[in-house]
Amino acid sequence: MSAQEAITHVLGLPGAAELLARLGSEAVSAEPITTFHVQGSQRFAYRVELADGLVVKVRRPERPDRAARAWRLLELLGDPRFAVVIMREGDLVVEEWIEGTSLAGRTPRPEHVAGAAAFLASLHRARIDGVDAGRIRAPAELRDATCSRIEGLRRLALLGVAEVQTLCGTVRRLAPPVAATGITHNDLCGENIVVDTAGEIRIVDNEDVAPRFVDFDLARTWYRWQLEPAAWEHFVSRYATEGGRRPDADTFEFWKIAAVAKSAVESLAATPEQRERALARLQGLAA
Repeated sequence: MSAQEAITHVLGLPGAAELLARLGSEAVSAEPITTFHVQGSQRFAYRVELADGLVVKVRRPERPDRAARAWRLLELLGDPRFAVVIMREGDLVVEEWIEGTSLAGRTPRPEHVAGAAAFLASLHRARIDGVDAGRIRAPAELRDATCSRIEGLRRLALLGVAEVQTLCGTVRRLAPPVAATGITHNDLCGENIVVDTAGEIRIVDNEDVAPRFVDFDLARTWYRWQLEPAAWEHFVSRYATEGGRRPDADTFEFWKIAAVAKSAVESLAATPEQRERALARLQGLAA
């Protein structure tokens, strides 16, 4: 897509031209930056430059209702590491554009791993009046949903019978009776971490922030970021130092399988590469 095609597409979206006009300057260029593609999805993200030099990100999230709840949480949290939501209207949102370097596809420096761990620990510790988080509840529903997802992958001939038996057996054996919840990110990984021009880490694509199991959020980061073992150990050590609870060596296998199985099912409508990566990771856990 050319720059002209991109700006024409952005301005042609219902409400987009009016929303950008509220910034007080004309949009002059746009560049698509969406990286996760799902068939039938209306999700998109564009880097848009205005005539006065201001650069913003214009997005439509995958689940606008859920994203709206997440952005309300971000306002209550007030953490400057989150990308700022400038304005939103209907399904569209305008966020600040963070100049810097994404950690996607890069070997992160130790200080950036530590910074991400400190961020996640502070998020999990956060307490917001009126928000149902920071409690203990049974993960039995997640246990059953995980086995259901794994069985569904077998019916599609994407997993073998032995793999399903191993994975579901592990899930049922290691699911803890109770687990802690808190405010979670659900997609903390290299592509959503930007090191800004001041050398500080900033967190983008925050549309799924919500109260959930904190160990599931850790497992989701383990899967999505795929750090080298030494870097992951550095991450969890700093996470614990900053007030998080180090994942239990036994039950964390349950959270890993739960996180990857959910991603594997979600990736069925994504690109073949994304689908194969999720399935390969799940097969690795079975092995």
